Amino acid sequence: MKKRKTLKREANLQFIARYGLCVVVQFIYLLIAFAQTPILGLLGYGTFPAGVYTDFWGNIGALLGYLLLTALMSVLIGVIAIEMSYFHLCVFRDEKVSLRSFFASLFTDVGRKAAAHVWRLLFFIPWGMIGVVVLYLLFYVAGLNLNAITGSALVAMLVLCVPFVPLAVKALSYSAMPYILRDCPQVSVRKALRLSITLMKGRKGKLFVLLLSFFGWFLVSMAVAIGVVEIFFMGSEEATARTGLSVGSYIMNTVAGFYLWPYMAVAQAGFYHHLKRDYREKN
Repeated sequence: MKKRKTLKREANLQFIARYGLCVVVQFIYLLIAFAQTPILGLLGYGTFPAGVYTDFWGNIGALLGYLLLTALMSVLIGVIAIEMSYFHLCVFRDEKVSLRSFFASLFTDVGRKAAAHVWRLLFFIPWGMIGVVVLYLLFYVAGLNLNAITGSALVAMLVLCVPFVPLAVKALSYSAMPYILRDCPQVSVRKALRLSITLMKGRKGKLFVLLLSFFGWFLVSMAVAIGVVEIFFMGSEEATARTGLSVGSYIMNTVAGFYLWPYMAVAQAGFYHHLKRDYREKN
């Protein structure tokens, strides 16, 4: 495996060479991801059906509709995310790519990509539930008060993240799955997941450090978003302030979309490329 700085340099060179295309593809994904809430709202499912808590059977139709549309949007976004993994791998390998080829590939083998997203999600859910259960036990059973214990919002945030460490570890373990699907069209979705686990064994820490090395750019994007929210939403009414938080998220992702997200995606694809080559040499 190449050193992290060398890998990032290679990724940056390929990313800059196709900068415009990478940014356009990134914003296609962001626009569709951002459109999820407005689309659900237009269809009458903008929020979780509150009546379910008081009259479950009377609101079962609304609940099923909400869950179905949310699941469909999740699968659509997952399919696009997997196709973007293919795209970024091609960019790192200096293969011929274009916006036309991206869309042509996007609508090819959709069922396999959707199955891959759902299958990986099914493996994520139990690990995510561990974190949810731990937080529930801490706050509602043990009566934990983070402010009284830590006195710091940053420390409190870190404490909240700890229960989800197993989920993060599994995310790293499954991270090679989309690339394997692209390189091995004959491999089934289930086998691709197992191969990803095998390939990432002993390498999850290196990938984590690689992704963590982009944290500075993430802070820059967040600082811009916080600045805009402070200027336009600070001191406003509570409802407007909540809207400001949502807008801040959009702004942060938009700023990051011009450099951080596509650069990091190409670097992660490069990590897989070299990992696969090293694995073949040793086996």
